[in-house]
Amino acid sequence: MDPHGAVLCVWYIYLEIKAVGDRCFRDDASEFPKLLNEAIEQLDTFIVENAPIARPELEAAKAKYLGSRNPVCRPDSKNGQLQMYEHLRDSINRDVAGFRASLAKLLAVPRKPVMNPCL
Repeated sequence: MDPHGAVLCVWYIYLEIKAVGDRCFRDDASEFPKLLNEAIEQLDTFIVENAPIARPELEAAKAKYLGSRNPVCRPDSKNGQLQMYEHLRDSINRDVAGFRASLAKLLAVPRKPVMNPCL
C-alpha cells in the first residue's frame, strides 16, 4: 500500500469532477474550476514523468475519457455527481492552501502512478 496515495485514482476522480463542472456548472465563478484544472495538469505531469506514457498519449486518453462522460445536471438526479462537485468545490474554496498541500504531498515522491488502493 502506497502511503502517498494512488495518483491515477485521484486523476480519474478529478477528471470526473471536471466533466461535471464543464457540463453542469459552466457559470461557476469561484476559484475552483481553475484550481481543479491546475491540479489535473500537475497530475498529468506526474503521470508522464513516472509511467511509460508520452504526453500526447495521455492527452488523448484524457480527452477520450472526458468525451465519454455524460453527467446528469438535474439536481434531483440520484447519481450524486452534482453533490460530489459541490462538496469538493466548497471544501477546496474554504481551504485552498490545504488543497494545494494535499496535492503536493500526493505528488511528492516519484513512483509508478497506480489506481489502487483508491480511497
